[in-house]
Amino acid sequence: MECKTRCDMVNSHFKYVSDNARSSQKLTLIEYNAEDKVFKAFQLRNACEMKMGIRRRDGHYFFVEEVVWMVEVGLAVVFYHGMQLSVQECYRLLEKFLITPEKFFVYSYLKRAGYVVIPYKAFGISIDDENDERWELEPKFLFPVNLLDQFPTTKSMKLTMTNFHRNPKLMEVFGICEDFPTANIERTNWNKYSENQRNFREILRPRYWPRFDQFSSRVPTWSDYRKERAKILKLNPPADVSDFIHLPIDYDIYAGDGTFCRNLSPKPIYRLLVVNFRFPFPSVSDLHWLSLKIVDGKLLIAVVQHADVVFYNIDHQAVCL
Repeated sequence: MECKTRCDMVNSHFKYVSDNARSSQKLTLIEYNAEDKVFKAFQLRNACEMKMGIRRRDGHYFFVEEVVWMVEVGLAVVFYHGMQLSVQECYRLLEKFLITPEKFFVYSYLKRAGYVVIPYKAFGISIDDENDERWELEPKFLFPVNLLDQFPTTKSMKLTMTNFHRNPKLMEVFGICEDFPTANIERTNWNKYSENQRNFREILRPRYWPRFDQFSSRVPTWSDYRKERAKILKLNPPADVSDFIHLPIDYDIYAGDGTFCRNLSPKPIYRLLVVNFRFPFPSVSDLHWLSLKIVDGKLLIAVVQHADVVFYNIDHQAVCL
């Protein structure tokens, strides 16, 4: 009787192992790279993968919401350094990628409803572009270097003090009275200034402010100062950011009736903005302004409250999805 029980246990164990081996062949296997913060698939087994992620030359990549959702419904397995991540560990990845529980709840709700949900402008990322900056949606602009080197600072040892009575132009611009005390300033020996002494005046000028010393010291009036500054700014015209404006939109929603095809540059039916009910709701004017900036699709707002999600249009009218 005992031998039979052991045989049954061995048989059940091998059946469990074989069933798990067969089931793992049907799952999508994803490798999580913490350094590059990407999820790359090394085994694709589901048809829903063609409606998710980004296809590049070196493989198929997924967004963190897609990965957690596939693990949650039992369609994928995530590995990190060869170790399989649990569902709870995948939930922690959402926090690491700054995905709030409200956003993932709305994403999961729409996926269960049959919609194709993609992060905002994910299909705008080029497959052939090998520049890693394509993952950044917000533009980055640098201040002109020749302006950064010319901003006045109080850390310099070459402090120039002026007598306002000898410069009538300054008195006229700033409206300084004739009896303004300047004798004490002229007696100060600034060459013996010690760097280890605390300088409270530095609070007035943060270290990241640019410097304008080179041309501000040679111009006599503020009008000349503005002209010199305009010349430098003219040499560095601002880039046209009209095509790169970053809108606070979270997801693009596509119809789930089988007409979706990523190769045909699909257009979303809705652009979704997830709003936390604990924060002020966007005004109608703000929503109309945001709606005018959207080229394709209609703007929808999703509000999550007490495990329930409600969708609104730009006129604060409820929409059923």
